[in-house]
Amino acid sequence: MRRRNGIAAIACGVWMGSAIGCYTGLDGRGGGADGASEGGTTAAGEGGSSSGGAEGEVAVSPSELSRLTRSEYQRTVTAIFGEAIAADVDFGQLPADGKVGRFTSNAELDVNIDSLDAYRIVAEDVGEAAGAQAAALLGCDEDAACVEGFVRTMGRRIYRRTLADAEVARIVAFWEQYRTQGTVGDAMRMVVTALLQTPDFLYRLERGADGDEAEVRRLAGFELASRLSFFLWGQGPDDALLDEAEAGTLDDAEGLRAAVDRLLDDPRADETLVGFHLTWLGIDALQTQLVDAERFPQYELLRDDMVDETRRFVLHVLREDDGQLATLLTADYSFASPELAAFYGDGVSSTGADGRIELDPTLRRGLLTQASYLTSHARTPERAPIYRGKSLLVDVFCKQLTPPPGVNTTIDFDSSASARQQIEDATSGGACAGCHRMINPLGFLFEHYDGIGQFRTEDGSWPVVTEAEIVGTDLDGSYADAPAFIERLPDSAEVAACVSRQWLRFALSRPEGEQDEGSIAAAASQAGGDVFELVRALAQTDAFTHRRLPAP
Repeated sequence: MRRRNGIAAIACGVWMGSAIGCYTGLDGRGGGADGASEGGTTAAGEGGSSSGGAEGEVAVSPSELSRLTRSEYQRTVTAIFGEAIAADVDFGQLPADGKVGRFTSNAELDVNIDSLDAYRIVAEDVGEAAGAQAAALLGCDEDAACVEGFVRTMGRRIYRRTLADAEVARIVAFWEQYRTQGTVGDAMRMVVTALLQTPDFLYRLERGADGDEAEVRRLAGFELASRLSFFLWGQGPDDALLDEAEAGTLDDAEGLRAAVDRLLDDPRADETLVGFHLTWLGIDALQTQLVDAERFPQYELLRDDMVDETRRFVLHVLREDDGQLATLLTADYSFASPELAAFYGDGVSSTGADGRIELDPTLRRGLLTQASYLTSHARTPERAPIYRGKSLLVDVFCKQLTPPPGVNTTIDFDSSASARQQIEDATSGGACAGCHRMINPLGFLFEHYDGIGQFRTEDGSWPVVTEAEIVGTDLDGSYADAPAFIERLPDSAEVAACVSRQWLRFALSRPEGEQDEGSIAAAASQAGGDVFELVRALAQTDAFTHRRLPAP
């Protein structure tokens, strides 16, 4: 049963003007966003170099504070308190997340009273579960030294930094208040409930070193550790990374790169590696994609297999193959269930016992001909060329498309001509023509794949025509079909820069700005097509290691 008593010790207030944060009565005030509060930055941050923020010295665009997403909250709580405690909590009660492009982010999402109540309820549930396991969490005899040690250790994990002595004293006093009134479980419940509602936990606070009042600030050690961990693991830093931050190891390029390598090598990075690719290419939307069951009755049976193919393929390329973007885009193999392999038909030349399938590269190759991607960008089969062409331009080449206002986008398809012909007729003139001269040809290259990605040679009673003249990219020219075009993607400087841009958006939970262009270009150049090297390079750019405060 959820217990409500004692919640008067937890207050919610306006923080930073537009952002509302919950904080506890432990110190009588909330943590400031950009002015360091007591205990906000430790000696590790003081030892690090600072750019000072003079205009032009460091190229980084402004960023708002980032609030934990549902997934980050759940993964962090699970890492801190364990799976048994997390299993008793319904994290689905947390406020809905926002988006930056395709990527989940709460950096620019306001908090309202309903959100505050949701955070309170979830924090209470975690506290209730922690209280039931108080003795195990405490891990020692309940004396003064034991409680203080617990507060220092647990507080560092929750706040993602070392607590100042005064902070520890206040939390210990808070513990003792509820221990005097009740049990050790009551004290644990109230302390955990309170700490999980502080800005230090709910937000990724980035103030820079103590005393740094510049517009551009180099992240202090614990802040960089937090940014790295949420980027690569989707959760708060572990004790080892916090130790490195406290020791100043992250303040130099060699130490930072070593930390990135450790996080990447850890299995906890697998979900990030897969999740980036599923989200970048819009495949994560497949779970809610509506498909005409009458036209494609096999889809519901294959949907999970489609996503599983992409997950296995990405992990294999990155963990067991060469880790190259070129392989992700053009590989002549994949992994599929027997049912999905049969669905691919002639596109599969052979299958292995482990689910590996060898592909006919003239029919399928890489991520962009997997059924998961093709289905995610079909909506209705007739309109698939538009959605697939747009995805290639926006997601793979990072072209900006602005739809003209007030244009009727409805096309009443019928059997009088092929879908391709009807799309060309509907979009060849007027305000639509400018974008569709780039969108349509890219989509037409994929016309051999129906609404759920099955290979076909006919569109109804009309023969499929895939040849198209591509314009508006650095790979312009005539191509016979999708595999022929995909084979050229690794040669594209625009694609390499776009993938770097997408990873930066993902890493920073914000849109890139003009002052991030140097970081994007430098990382793409340094990576040379290697995905892990791209991640390492991005983690050492100005955009990643610094923060520019937003304009007031």
